Amino acid sequence: MALVGFRIDDRLLHGQVVENWIEALRPRRVVVANDAAASDPILPELYRAALPPGVAVELRSLVEAPAAIQAARDPLLVLVGSPADALALVTNGVLVERIVVGGLHHAPGREKLLEFVYLGAPDRAALVALSERGVALVAQDVPRRHPIDMGPLLTGAR
Repeated sequence: MALVGFRIDDRLLHGQVVENWIEALRPRRVVVANDAAASDPILPELYRAALPPGVAVELRSLVEAPAAIQAARDPLLVLVGSPADALALVTNGVLVERIVVGGLHHAPGREKLLEFVYLGAPDRAALVALSERGVALVAQDVPRRHPIDMGPLLTGAR
């Protein structure tokens, strides 16, 4: 596995990821691990059109994604839409040392943690479970900004 980045972002692959994260991490492949995206017949073409030449994209269900990620030999960026999706991948064997928590936007039942991170109880529980498994969690909207350690934010110690 040649993982160069693992990001939680409820918008999955969008302009900020393409313009900032793809440029900074230089992956050759992007795996979007999300059940809804994997079953959408139009998204693969939209995502392919959005990515720069030489960067391939795969949309995989949460069941299919671990094998695709573990088999990767090219530099790989993994995108998931929620902390629960990230936990599902880690629980199913994806080894990751660090996850970047990006855009988790305001929605009913979510409370503001940072300007770009809103968490509901299930989100917080999944992030705590990831942390307990030894995964470092940092909040970072774009690569040029300093990453924020989420450990103290999740436990309430600031």
